[in-house]
Amino acid sequence: MARGAGLAALAGIVAGTQRQVAAISLGWQGNGTLEEIDPSRYPEFVQWLESDIPAEGPVLSRALEDGRKNKGPPHFPDLQSYMDRCQAVDPEVVEIPTWMGRMGNRIWQVLNAVRIAEATGRKFVRIPRAGGGLDHHLFGSPEGRLIEVTPPEAPGTCDFIPVSGKMHAWHHDCRFLFFNRCRTTVKERMAAYNRYIMPIMRDDIMDRCKAGADDEVTIHIRNGDVALHIDTNPEMRPEHRQPPCAYFHKVIQTGHNGSPFKRVQLVYSNEEPTSPCIDDILEKHKDKVILRPAPAVPGDVCHILRAKNLATTMSSFATVLKMMNTGLQRLFFANMLSPKMMTKEQYEIQMDYYEFRVNELCDVFPEVTSYSVPELYLDEGFFLRFPDGNIVVDSCRGDPKGIAALREAVQATTSVAMKKRRRWSQ
Repeated sequence: MARGAGLAALAGIVAGTQRQVAAISLGWQGNGTLEEIDPSRYPEFVQWLESDIPAEGPVLSRALEDGRKNKGPPHFPDLQSYMDRCQAVDPEVVEIPTWMGRMGNRIWQVLNAVRIAEATGRKFVRIPRAGGGLDHHLFGSPEGRLIEVTPPEAPGTCDFIPVSGKMHAWHHDCRFLFFNRCRTTVKERMAAYNRYIMPIMRDDIMDRCKAGADDEVTIHIRNGDVALHIDTNPEMRPEHRQPPCAYFHKVIQTGHNGSPFKRVQLVYSNEEPTSPCIDDILEKHKDKVILRPAPAVPGDVCHILRAKNLATTMSSFATVLKMMNTGLQRLFFANMLSPKMMTKEQYEIQMDYYEFRVNELCDVFPEVTSYSVPELYLDEGFFLRFPDGNIVVDSCRGDPKGIAALREAVQATTSVAMKKRRRWSQ
């Protein structure tokens, strides 16, 4: 159906034909009532119905346009050239001059800086003066803005990852320390999260909720800025492509050893626009206990950190927090990255940051299931009518003894780091 026709149909809402129009414009399938799924709540989603569905070729061409410009020799071909240009002020410190984005990105910046400090023998990472720290609701700030780096047992090495010279001006990573970095595995990043990030988390965060039960899944759904970024949205960036509601339904219905979860703890913000998947979950899973988010961010963070079963989305928020959950049994994630829409360099960067490499994840989590959507779906029913067959499922199980030993070591490291930590300004 053309999107223009869909928009015309939506005018019927005013005339009192809400149920019929919602079924047409939002792709509702089922026999339930639609009072909770109100198209008027999703104006950004509805406005895409104004023109015909685009062909795949132009969409891919637009998505790759920026990526194709990212060519040329890197500004920093190796770690030494980066240090000489960007980190020459203080020989004992790796500095992050400016925060990039919100909490998830900032934690990635800290981990990049820590790894470079380990590789170069520097003693501290200095975080930016402005911007509120990692997130003042969740973390304290180290005295002098300095995070002390523990020297590695073995001499420091760095498999440095340069980025194409035209991806950003040379000063981009001198300011942010985001893309140029030392290559790390998921296991190495988990150790760093718990050695350097957990010790600065506020002491009361873990008291904001109860631990998740085995038959309960915690689901993070992204609202706000990119909540409606799907294949038909011209503003979509490949790394912000959101999953269809079918992903969440699959997790809820089959994630508990092939059976449904009995309880669903939702985590989402109050930002606008909101994801249609929230109402869709409420409508389709009335036979389960659906728990709304906590009243404030610290409570939602607690739900993720204490979940036994967690489903993440295309967001750094739950992506980074899962790495600090040492009791997580089942991890589900939606990998919406598509090699069709990205250069190889862009794809590899995002695969690392979102931690989408299934084999590495099973080094640290007992059960991992990936739901990926490599092909475009240029249809107005992306969220609510997405075909199950377009979702590629991959899973693995980790070695229980190896993971238990790793978690014991990580928890011991975290405990020592918390006892030795410097004063934090609250």
